[in-house]
Formats: sequence, structure tokens, C-alpha cells
Amino acid sequence: MDNQIITRKHTITIIFVFMLGSSLVLRVGGGAGRDAWLAILIGMVMMLPVLLVYSRILSLFPGKGFFEIILASLGSFFGSILIFLYVWYAFHLGTLVIRDFTEFVKIVGLHETPEFVTALFLGVLCIWAVKAGIEVIARWTAIMMPIIIAAILLITLLLIPKFKIDNLKPVLYNGMQPVLDAAFSVFTFPFAETVICTVIFSYVKSGNKPYKIYLWSILAGTSILLVTSVRSLLVLGEESYKINFFASYMSARLVKIGDFLERIEVLVAIVFLVGGFVKISICLLAAAKGIADMFSISDHRQFAAPLGMLMIIYSLTVFKSTVEMFAWSENVYKYYAFPFEVIFPLIVWIAAEVNVRKNKRSKAKT
Repeated sequence: MDNQIITRKHTITIIFVFMLGSSLVLRVGGGAGRDAWLAILIGMVMMLPVLLVYSRILSLFPGKGFFEIILASLGSFFGSILIFLYVWYAFHLGTLVIRDFTEFVKIVGLHETPEFVTALFLGVLCIWAVKAGIEVIARWTAIMMPIIIAAILLITLLLIPKFKIDNLKPVLYNGMQPVLDAAFSVFTFPFAETVICTVIFSYVKSGNKPYKIYLWSILAGTSILLVTSVRSLLVLGEESYKINFFASYMSARLVKIGDFLERIEVLVAIVFLVGGFVKISICLLAAAKGIADMFSISDHRQFAAPLGMLMIIYSLTVFKSTVEMFAWSENVYKYYAFPFEVIFPLIVWIAAEVNVRKNKRSKAKT
């Protein structure tokens, strides 16, 4: 039986780093151009009512994770079908992050290294983390979070001399439509992807309010996303921001102070590695736990290795090229992810409310 417990602080750091994940390196809100910062803010506002739904679901069943709540609310048959869909989503999302990472390494660093080597390295590390348990992931994330924030702030400070405020002007030059489209993309990636993190609440100490945990995580993540996107826009300009797949990395490459401080973009690579590791690990944990809950198996960790290896293999074949990967991510993913992030949680929320009220009435009669 898995009796691991994580604190409120650890839960916030996991959701925070999960949300940042690959979004620290990939351009966020790129469709809005120079108004990407506005798209991020609107995406965060769109997330707030969804955050309330996630929090309410978790509050109705204290001490239970999302999959356990699904089974309790929808029953074993319909609950298992929905859990199976979420197992697929968690598995697929983890696969996409592995592919993001392998493409990043191939494009900016190890050009001749086979993608399989990079994917295997990261995948095996995540398998180990899931087998070690959520407490190990939580403690490691808590240690690395200050390093992530410090690296981002350091790069931003060093790039201040290269800032061009005109790169943010004029605001809303192309109107609101591109900003709203980009805001919807930002909402689905990365904000609402945190629906996967609802799985870990079965490990959270009792007495902690899910709403406050989620709110602090989202606000902190939004602040960092704003810093990285505005920094990249101020340095690169709108056109370069749009065409560079890894805008944050490209802006960090411009840091150069004399002959003694350059190549600082390695910090971006480290941050991406940390964020990607946490995100893939939580996706793998969610997929493994979903299978275990469907079949009433107490220990989900036995599924970590086979699922992790399948993630590695699928990440190498899911897209034929980098261009196809980014085209799918920007044009298709938001519609693909929306049911998992909004529609299905709404169904679970309604079912959970009905179930809880029925239980209260039956107790009142007895």
C-alpha cells in the first residue's frame, strides 16, 4: 500500500514546476506576437473558474485523488472509461514533453546524437523517480525550484541592457482576435494541463485547501511566464519571437559581458531539463495510478517501467519532423486537450455534487 504524504508547500512546488515544464523554453502565446504578455494574463483569468472546478472536486472528497473521485462519483463502469481516457491523456502528454526535450537537445546542442539516446536518458530517469515515490519527486522539486527562479532572474537581469521597449509597441496593433486565440492556447498549455496534478492530492496532508494550493501555483507560474515572454520580446522583437521555436533559449544566447561571461544559455537548458523531468514524472505517475485504480491494484509503481518505455518509443514516432510537431502543438493541441481540461472535469464535478448530496440525505434519514 502507498502511504506516502506530501506537504502543502511540496504540492505547490510540483504544480508550479509542472506548469512551467517545457513552456519555459517554448514560446508561449506566440500567435499574439508582441501582445503575448496580454495573452498570458487573459489565459490565466480563463483558468480561474476552471481552477475553482478542480478545487471543488477535490474538496468534496478530502484525501482522495482525481481518479478515486471519478470512481466514487460515476461508478466503476463509467468511471473506468473516463479514467482510461485520462490515462491516455497523461501518457500522451508525457510523450509530447519527451519529444519537446529531444528536439530541443538536437536543435541547440547535440546535433549528431540520436534522439533515442536523449529520450532514453530522460525516460529512465522519470521511471526511477516514479518508482522512488511522490515524496522523492516532491523533495527534489522543492530543492530545484529556487534554482529555476534564480536562473530565470539572473538571465533577465543580464539581458536588461539589450531590452528595446519599442518591441512591445503598439499594444493591440492587430486587434483583440489574435490575442484571444493565443490566450486560449495559453489556457490549454500550460495552465489547464495541471488537471493531471489533481491525481497527487491523494498524497497531500489532510486539512490543506486545494483552492489555495492551486491559486498560489497558478499565480507564481504566471509571474514567471510573464517574465520570460516579455524578456524574449524585448530582446528578440516580434518577428524573431514568432519564428524561433525556443525563444527563451535564443534570447539567453545574447548574454555576453566582456570575454568572461557568455554561453549562459546553458542555464536555460538546465531549467528545461528540470521542468521536463518533473512534468514527465507526474504524467507517468498519473498514467500508472490510473491503471492501478481501474483494476483496484494497490501499488501503481509496477506500471511505471512498461509505461515509461512505451512513452520513450512513442515519442520517437509520434511526429515525422520538428515542423510537424510544432504545427500540431500550435493548431491542434488546444482543441484536443480542451475536453480533458474542462468538459470531463465539469462532468465529474456535477456527478460528485449529486453523489455527495445523496449520501447526506441518506445519512439524515438514518
